[in-house]
Amino acid sequence: MFLFLPISYLAFTILWVMGWSELPEKMIDKFKSNMRLVCVFSHTSAWDFYILSLYLLAYPEELKYVRFMMRPDFFDKPGGWILYKLGALPGTKITESNGGAVEKTAESLNKLDRFVFLISPKGSIMRREWKSGFYHIANQTNASLTVVGLDYVERCPVITKIQDDILNKDTVIKKLQEDLSTIVPFYRDQEVVDIKMPGDPHICDFERLQFLLVIWIMSYGLYDMSLYYNIFSVLGAIIYNIWTLVKILSFSILVSGGLAILSYKM
Repeated sequence: MFLFLPISYLAFTILWVMGWSELPEKMIDKFKSNMRLVCVFSHTSAWDFYILSLYLLAYPEELKYVRFMMRPDFFDKPGGWILYKLGALPGTKITESNGGAVEKTAESLNKLDRFVFLISPKGSIMRREWKSGFYHIANQTNASLTVVGLDYVERCPVITKIQDDILNKDTVIKKLQEDLSTIVPFYRDQEVVDIKMPGDPHICDFERLQFLLVIWIMSYGLYDMSLYYNIFSVLGAIIYNIWTLVKILSFSILVSGGLAILSYKM
């Protein structure tokens, strides 16, 4: 637990630096009040996994029941065990039309007393029609359905109304698509559902990044000045301690800056 706390604080700091909001109380309450939830979300970019991982690390207690599906080949790579720790479940390859993903996933989830299962109805970040696997998983696990997502305009996690009555598949899917249309993914054109909300999606709050970078650069100047006068003076000690804290945060700032630059290439 104590070893995990620094990772949790670092993930929370990176999210804050990037301009992402705290986990909404509405989402926390719905996760707590529902024993079994299957959540469909719009998956259009690899950034979805990175942002989701940061939230899972920043809120380990609130999101401890979250599970999600990933391509099976990711688990065979070095460090694949980390995916299991984050709550990932191996799916089937896109090329395997009868890979038994629904049955395997339902079997894995039924072994759990409670879960919040995230699944992309497309089964890919590419533009594809919805598959009905999520619906059958919900039926086979006696779970409710809802929509969750990462809104890249507001930079916040979103959860919509819980669908408890899921007997009529076509009606349920229509409601879920309507709810999903209110959440802006990173790439609108990769989603078959027409996104109704306006705005330009961004991975980071660039104004906040620029401000923190200025503070970071200024801190080095203050530190050098404190050394020149007297590092052992009261003022020098204060400046030195502030600079030490800034050094700790600088890693988060540099990582976020790198993500912001790379976001234009993904």
